[in-house]
Amino acid sequence: MYHIEIDTKNRILKLFDDTVLTRHYPVAVGKPSTPTPLGNWAIIKKALWGAQFGGHFMQLNVPWGRLILDTF
Repeated sequence: MYHIEIDTKNRILKLFDDTVLTRHYPVAVGKPSTPTPLGNWAIIKKALWGAQFGGHFMQLNVPWGRLILDTF
C-alpha cells in the first residue's frame, strides 16, 4: 500500500510502498500566516497546476474546506 509523508521543514514529499521509500519530490508548503496543517489527510484530487507554475497539485480533505499541496 502506498502512502506519502511531507517533511515541511525540508519541503520534501516522500512516497512509500509499504515501508520502502520509492521516490521523493520537492514541494511547496504554507507560509507562516497560513501554515501547512499537520495530520493524516486523504488526497481527493490530483491535477496539473499549469505550465506557468511548472508543477502539479494535490487537493487534501482537510475538515475546514480544501488544501492544495504544490509539487514541482
